[in-house]
Amino acid sequence: FKKYYKIIMKKLVECVPNISEGNNQSIIKKIVEVVEKYPGIKLLNVDPGKATNRTVITFVGEAEIIVDAAFKLISKAKELIDMSIHQGEHPRMGAVDVCPLIPISGISMDETVELARRLSERVGNELSIPVYCYEYAATEEKRKNLANCRAGEYEGLENKFNDNIVVGSLDKFLSWSRSTSPWFFQFGLACCAIEMMATAAARHDLERIGMMPRSSPRPVSYTHLTLPTSDLV
Repeated sequence: FKKYYKIIMKKLVECVPNISEGNNQSIIKKIVEVVEKYPGIKLLNVDPGKATNRTVITFVGEAEIIVDAAFKLISKAKELIDMSIHQGEHPRMGAVDVCPLIPISGISMDETVELARRLSERVGNELSIPVYCYEYAATEEKRKNLANCRAGEYEGLENKFNDNIVVGSLDKFLSWSRSTSPWFFQFGLACCAIEMMATAAARHDLERIGMMPRSSPRPVSYTHLTLPTSDLV
């Protein structure tokens, strides 16, 4: 009788976020605790630098949980770090300057890239933080070089958005516009007014995507009657 053993290789990914705080140990501790207490995550190293005012945090976990752990760390860093007063020798783009994901075992670089893009999308959608994907995760050739992404640093971000172009999913954009619409609410009692109200209501908010419903009757030129008018009176 022979026994066969199947070795299942876990998909392990290393995450190395660099946060823009290297002096305030209380803030660093609170941010580190997010991943240190995360089930299934192993904290490997915390390396603060006073001159750079920056801390490099290294942790590892399975692919299924690494994105959520990284997201929670980024969320906590956003909450605690005030970039308007940050000073340091190292160039930086935000409370979390970079958050690279590195394949360790059982996972390819292409799969890791998908995790990085999933993380960046969630950070953008849920935390409203602009994210640049660089190196292997870059969506444009010029973004592969981290120095190009960091150009202008945190203080220069506003200039990068002066063209008023926002990139995102249409569904997310429409949901945002509907939830903040100050437009009028139409009201009517006729049967067609119900349809008009439903169309022009803020839930649909057609005005923000280029449509302006007008409060006017249906364009019906005549009514066809199959009975004498005396029977309808």
